[in-house]
This record gives sequence, structure tokens and C-alpha cells, in this order.
Amino acid sequence: MEYRPFGRTGLEVSAIGFGCWEVGGGYGDIEVDDFDRAIARALDLGINCFDTAEGYGMGASEVALGKALGSGVPIGAALVGQEVADTVSYGDHGTTYGGNLLACRAALTVLGEIFDRGIAENVKRVAPAFEQRLRAIAAKHPIVKEVRGAGLMWGLELGRDAAPIVPAGLERGVIVNRTAETVVRLLPPYIITEAEALEALGRLDATLGAVGASS
Repeated sequence: MEYRPFGRTGLEVSAIGFGCWEVGGGYGDIEVDDFDRAIARALDLGINCFDTAEGYGMGASEVALGKALGSGVPIGAALVGQEVADTVSYGDHGTTYGGNLLACRAALTVLGEIFDRGIAENVKRVAPAFEQRLRAIAAKHPIVKEVRGAGLMWGLELGRDAAPIVPAGLERGVIVNRTAETVVRLLPPYIITEAEALEALGRLDATLGAVGASS
């Protein structure tokens, strides 16, 4: 297993289980370096789990990536810091499905869509206005106790069960989720425009007002 640094990030990635060697048969060329570069670009563009952890006062030695990395196709990757990289040797970790060509191609395609077609830039562009408006709305409604999140992933901690927010939101044309009983989770699509985001938040504002007034 080889660990390669990513320049200014100061991190090393263990692409555990992703032996994406060059293949043919209509699948195109997939190489380990291609996958490494894709992850490196994600780190360089600020989608950096280590920095995120540090922002919350935590020090991350290892971060597991999965789920959205393949946009529905099962795949995972491990990012490790230098301290962990220095202690891991070839053969310490194994996986039955390591080097799955379909999964690796899916991940490369997803990362290409995110970073080559402007999705990451759109998130950076829309997120500040989204956060500002969301915090202003939360300040208006006594049922909201806390706002937390980053980018376009946010949660509103309520002082009551958040379940009524879901159907009330649907009635007003906005889809939200309820987690941990008292949290309203907001996960808009990354292709959302600022105008669409502000319209959705306006509908959330009306939803919170209606539910708050009925409690």
C-alpha cells in the first residue's frame, strides 16, 4: 500500500480497496493516480473533512468517505493523517470488493460532475445567502433553539417535536426531514440557485410560523 502526499493539504490518502488499474472492454482507462487526483481535488477545493473536524475543535486522524462518493453506487475510501499513515503497512487492511471497477468509475464520474461542471462552485456561491437567510428566519421563531450546519447542509434544533414541520412544509411546497425527534434537516440539491433557495426558505418561514402558532 502506497501513501502519497497531496501538496499543500499536508494529508495523505490511503485508497484502501481501490486498485483502479487500467482496464479496457469499453470501461475506459482507470488508474490509481486518477482516483488519487480526484480526491486531492476535493481536498484542495475545501471539501476537507480534516479541516471540518478542526473547525469543530476536534482532531481527525482518519476519516471514512462513502455514500455520496458514488452517488448511489456503493463505494468507500479512507483518508488518513500522517501519524496513521506512518503506522499502516501493506496487508493491514483487506477487502473482498477492493478494486471494483464499476464503483471506482462511478466515483470518478461523480467527482468530475461536482468539480468540472460547476456544482462545487455553485454551493460556494449560494451557501452564504442561504445561511444568512436561514439564521434570520430562525431568529423570528421562538420554537427554533439552534441553527447548525455548513454549506447547504443545515439543521434547525426545535424546542419541541419537529414531526409536524414535515407535513406542514409539504402543504407549502417545501420538503424537509425530521431527525433526532427535534431537528428539522435541510438538504437542498447542490444545483439549486440562490433565487430558488430563498424561495424555499420563504416557504420554510411560513411553515415554522404556522406550526409555532398552533403549538
